[in-house]
Amino acid sequence: MTDPRDRYGQTPLMRAAHEGRVDDVARLIASGADLDHHAKYGLTALMLAVVAGHDEIAALLHGAGADLAVRGTGAPGFDGKTALDLARDRGDAELVALLSSPPPHWAQPTDWEAAGRWFGATPARPRDTLGRTVQAFRVRLRDHRDRLLPAAGRDLEVHFDDFDFTQVSVGHEEARRRALEWSYGPEAMELRIGPHAGRGYERQPDPPEADPDPPLPTVVTWWVGERHFLLASATLAVAQLIEVAHSVE
Repeated sequence: MTDPRDRYGQTPLMRAAHEGRVDDVARLIASGADLDHHAKYGLTALMLAVVAGHDEIAALLHGAGADLAVRGTGAPGFDGKTALDLARDRGDAELVALLSSPPPHWAQPTDWEAAGRWFGATPARPRDTLGRTVQAFRVRLRDHRDRLLPAAGRDLEVHFDDFDFTQVSVGHEEARRRALEWSYGPEAMELRIGPHAGRGYERQPDPPEADPDPPLPTVVTWWVGERHFLLASATLAVAQLIEVAHSVE
């Protein structure tokens, strides 16, 4: 992605970060904007977000891998200071704690809207949750080699009371392969979620007490376009997860 500069040398990401435009920051991160470009006083998008008190944007940039070692220049309030130093100057304890830690492998948004910003797309969500409520959201940001994942490859996990709902955009062929070729248990049943092909796996019996591994959960998995979906539960049956799956939109 190209990063056009305005007359002050600032990129669109820097301006969005300073102005508190969360959705624009998330979109620019997902499209590959330069996280660490700096202009006047040596301030990056992360540092501008910290100075302006936009903690959610600072968290987005930190999670995306913005360089924490960049130091400001020139002005007395910025010269030689990192984003962490600027957070300390503001007395922002939560942001100090965030910037003192390594970039996370998982973001933990608090609602569907925030989850979409980390996920980089509007999440599909079930209308029928069988009366269960959301307990937590998680979006995977980095792979096992600590590399930042593009938005298109991030898993969004939504944990309900007794089932989990996962989705990821991985391209048509990979989404089909994950739904129809990957095995999630010993006995797969072919099924359809509306017009879309999928598979179901009933929960396996409890293993002997000496076996440390938990039983395989109930799974319903399918694919729609470039997105792969999976529902899993340690207690519910395939028929119940199919009800949830049919309501996903």
